[in-house]
Amino acid sequence: IYTIPFHSDRAAAVEGKGSMEDIDRKIIEIQKLQSEIDHRTRIEQEAEALICQCRFSEAVELLATLD
Repeated sequence: IYTIPFHSDRAAAVEGKGSMEDIDRKIIEIQKLQSEIDHRTRIEQEAEALICQCRFSEAVELLATLD
């Protein structure tokens, strides 16, 4: 059975092998990553809408902001 490392760390912390600070730090890191994913998704959806309107150069410019 595969377990996500975050869960393994949480279990280790509960067993006294890790710290709650480590878990809190990882939660914050995951939240930042999720925020970036959400931002990229919004940009991609906006670009898709522009492509549907045949506004290709604007879509390319918008997608270039992700790099």
